[in-house]
Amino acid sequence: MIVQQSDNYIRVCMKAWLLCEACIYTEKDKSSPKEKLLMACHACAESCFSIVSILVSNSRALQQPVFDCFLRCRECYYECAKHIDDDIEYCGNVCDRCAEALKELMFFYLN
Repeated sequence: MIVQQSDNYIRVCMKAWLLCEACIYTEKDKSSPKEKLLMACHACAESCFSIVSILVSNSRALQQPVFDCFLRCRECYYECAKHIDDDIEYCGNVCDRCAEALKELMFFYLN
C-alpha cells in the first residue's frame, strides 16, 4: 500500500480513537454515565487503535480488523447521534468519517 494512503487511514483512525477516549473519560465523570455510549466508544476506540497498530507495523492481515472497525465506528456514530451534546455529536461525526475511510480500505482488500 502506498505510504501516503496509509498515513491518511492512520490519521483518521487516530482522531476517532482520541475522541472516543475523550468521550469515555468525560462520560465516566458524570453522575449517571450512559453505559451504551461508553461501550460503543470503547469498542470503537479499541478497534481504531488496532487498525493504527496494524498499519504502522505494515502487516498484511487487515481484512477482518478493517471490517470490524468499520462496524464499530458505525455503531459508535449511531449511539453518539442519540445524545444531545456537542462533544458527543462531534465524536460521532469523526467516527462516521473514519468508517467511510475504512470502507475504501475494505474495498481495496476485497479486490
